[in-house]
Amino acid sequence: CGRGMVATPVWDVADLLKRYFFHDSLRAVVAKVDVEGMEYALFRRILDEGVDCAVTHYAVEWHGPNNPKNRPQMRAWEKLHRPNNESACALSHRFDDESYGCDPWPLPSNGAGDDSDWAVKSVKKDGRFWLGDGGC
Repeated sequence: CGRGMVATPVWDVADLLKRYFFHDSLRAVVAKVDVEGMEYALFRRILDEGVDCAVTHYAVEWHGPNNPKNRPQMRAWEKLHRPNNESACALSHRFDDESYGCDPWPLPSNGAGDDSDWAVKSVKKDGRFWLGDGGC
């Protein structure tokens, strides 16, 4: 690297999903996707590689969803991964991280995999994230 520059590793998310998360032994993999407009390219890559099913629940903050260029891809992704699609291998939920202020359950502080984990509890109980009910 040049002066004042920092080397940053670059990861291919599709490759990571393929290598580490595409296993029958994992009960649930939750991905929070807030990549400032790159979600369109990211999901295109994930679909091209056929690894969208490595994640069971996507929480997506869409950037520029009303842009005519982005709208068709966003709608196609959501149609493929919506809760009422019986053939969906993963579910996608719109998510805005400013909604944490309305969260009725605290984020897990210890990474517990038991019933104290808010994501496990709400998915088991409701079949969806708490934020799927429209927030607060």
